[in-house]
Amino acid sequence: EKRPSVGTLLQISRVLQLDSDFLLKDPEADQEKRARAYTKRTDQYAYTPLTPDAKNKHLKAFRIVVEAGTRHEGVGFQHEGEEFVHVLEGQVKVQVGDHINELAAGDSLHFNSGIKHDLRNPSQKDAVLIVVVYVP
Repeated sequence: EKRPSVGTLLQISRVLQLDSDFLLKDPEADQEKRARAYTKRTDQYAYTPLTPDAKNKHLKAFRIVVEAGTRHEGVGFQHEGEEFVHVLEGQVKVQVGDHINELAAGDSLHFNSGIKHDLRNPSQKDAVLIVVVYVP
């Protein structure tokens, strides 16, 4: 089962004028589990919302694990707002427009997410990131 990226879900929620938590939450979780953060998986990474109670807020934070040797599928992401990426473990390459940023543990990057961007982990080790997305 394929799941869309966080950026894609944020775009969909904005167009449909829905709180992004509506698309990010696990519909099969019971009441108790909904109160806690949960992890979703895509083919390339797993993400856990760090701001699960931020309904109708502009700022969302996620802990993302990008598997070794992977990149996001597609031609890149682009959505209104800003993004902040901080690498906790491993290494990633973040392409913003034509510029490729190589980040290692302890490195951060802040960029305009309206510019096409792509994330990949070409290393042999999983990367763990904190990603904060601001959507106006």
